[in-house]
Amino acid sequence: LLPHAWGPKVFLAKFVSCLLACSAGLPVGPEGPIIYLGGNIGMFMTSLPVLNCIGLRYTNALQRTSITLGVAAGVGAAFSAPIGAVLFVVEEVASIFTTSLLWLGFICSFTSYFVTILLGRELFSGNGKEFSTKGIFAVGQIEQWKLWEIPNFVVLGLLLGLLGSLFNIVNVKLVNTRWRKHFVKVNRKRQVLEVAGIALLVSSLWFLLPKLVPCMNKDEAFAPSNTTATDELRESVTSLWCEDPEQEYNPLATLMFGSMDDVVKYLFTSTSGGKERFPGFILFLYSSLFYAAACFIAGSAMATGIFVPMIVIGAGFGSSYSCLLRFLMPSMGLDMASYAVVGAAGFIGGVTRISVAITVIMLEISNDLGLLLPIMLTTGIAKFTGDFLTDPYFEMVLHMRHVPFIEPEPGMAFKQLRCYQVMQRPVVSLPVVVKVMDVLKVMSECTHNGFPIVESKTSNKLCGVITRAHLEYILSNLEPFLDDADELSRNPVTAKLTNHYLATHKGLKGEINSIFESMDAMYLGRELDLHRWMSRAPVTIHQLNSLEQAFFTFKTFGLRQLIVTNSEHFLVGILTRHELFHIQVDPGSYRHQTVQHHEDFAQIRGQQSAGSLDTSPMSSADGASPANGRRRPVIRRARSSREWGEQDLVNTPLSASSRGLPLLEPTPEGAEEEDDVELG
Repeated sequence: LLPHAWGPKVFLAKFVSCLLACSAGLPVGPEGPIIYLGGNIGMFMTSLPVLNCIGLRYTNALQRTSITLGVAAGVGAAFSAPIGAVLFVVEEVASIFTTSLLWLGFICSFTSYFVTILLGRELFSGNGKEFSTKGIFAVGQIEQWKLWEIPNFVVLGLLLGLLGSLFNIVNVKLVNTRWRKHFVKVNRKRQVLEVAGIALLVSSLWFLLPKLVPCMNKDEAFAPSNTTATDELRESVTSLWCEDPEQEYNPLATLMFGSMDDVVKYLFTSTSGGKERFPGFILFLYSSLFYAAACFIAGSAMATGIFVPMIVIGAGFGSSYSCLLRFLMPSMGLDMASYAVVGAAGFIGGVTRISVAITVIMLEISNDLGLLLPIMLTTGIAKFTGDFLTDPYFEMVLHMRHVPFIEPEPGMAFKQLRCYQVMQRPVVSLPVVVKVMDVLKVMSECTHNGFPIVESKTSNKLCGVITRAHLEYILSNLEPFLDDADELSRNPVTAKLTNHYLATHKGLKGEINSIFESMDAMYLGRELDLHRWMSRAPVTIHQLNSLEQAFFTFKTFGLRQLIVTNSEHFLVGILTRHELFHIQVDPGSYRHQTVQHHEDFAQIRGQQSAGSLDTSPMSSADGASPANGRRRPVIRRARSSREWGEQDLVNTPLSASSRGLPLLEPTPEGAEEEDDVELG
């Protein structure tokens, strides 16, 4: 889990921020924070007090499942789409899919949907006996589309894929990377000033621009009908800058000052039988302004969502596209609402590349199954167009923030590389029986979250692994752990190390200085037996296995690091998510460097067989082998010139081997200073 991303303070801050931003009328949505709040509640359900009350044991898998179920409940509550919420979790959130996760997600999303209906919508309609089955944005029956409109939907999908890719580029690469990262996120004052400036600018534009637009007659646009939905829309329009507020309304002001739900209902309402309520140029102007505002607001210091804004943008562009078609083909009788619903789904697909879940969500919120084929067609084309141009929006955000996010499927480079060509080495490890002063030295010199346990200082045979939290707890309560084995089993202090929660959380948040200050000098020379406290069955992989196997091992077990061993179960290296992330980002450099290494090594072998290679004894600092004193070839390459910014992937420099060059021979101790391996 990302540090400082969960907790009651973040929960409260996001809730208040979302409440203020949405109530201010900014072009934002509440669904993002709602989904986050659901995940936060899921994490709270796996806290130690809650688990102790219900008699469950903490595990990483339980926490991830609980957060995933919380997200499903949040999506179901935000969109009133329980089936789409389950598919969203399966498609985007869950790293490991199981049938039990599907069933539990369905229960959570259904429960949140039912509670949302009870609290936020009318439980009964009319005479109090019929249950309301309308979608959250459904306001009437949308006319059936015609078969000859399929080319129109294809073109709309292409346009929305282009607009979605442009949104990703402008928001992530221009606004958040070049502007916000270098000029706004320098300090908190600038972030607050940016939010205030956005609110002032948007409010001014939203208030002044409608003055340039002529007003329209209510009776002509909203003809009397037998449907209460049309009458409700007529009463909710805005008459800003109109001379006769009783009979006229301002179409641009109605869109700008209406809530997100009202705007979507305006666009999702069928108008083929009467006059257009919102002219095409008004829809295009509003969609363009909303598009620009959303590009700039997303990523600011406001807790907001982008799904409802994307629905509004897509519906606006889809409606304006239908107006253009009606102008070019006036006799075809196109329904603007159909293109609005299809456009909303297509734009979300072009930005996020979510296809299956968005299709179902749009069907649930519009309550019109007849639009299934156009939605699937437009969303699929928008997704393929966007994939050809840019990465999905959320993946671009993760890359921008240097989060080692692993793709759902391994690329071709994972099949071509082996673990020994990518693993980090040397590995910081501890012997089974170690002196207290050695543990303190290792923990003070590095910030790793865990350490492999080997047989001894002279033997790298793997025995297990121990976390930093365990070591901090042992050093903080050192005296009981120095007792005999019989005394250890009866001591309540040592019994806490059996708690799995401690194995996955830092006990002192890495503050080893406090342990140094309180440590008695008489304990520094004492020995600790870590055999009782380490994990004696860590997940490992052979150094000759393909990186594809390591990828699936990471995904299956939800690992943060993977220990690499040889055939004799000796520790030879370690793989973390950062190595997999770098291969995803730049696979070509790994393949090129691997080929170059094999060519260099073949040349050295040829020189050695020809007798032209110097193999005289030398010091270990120059590459000597302690066993026979002969020179052994050590192939190295210069460090990569790739710059990852100020915060380079949790500020951990990569070793030479982790950048793609295989080290076929062990590095002699003292030959060259290497970067240590960070676990987690």
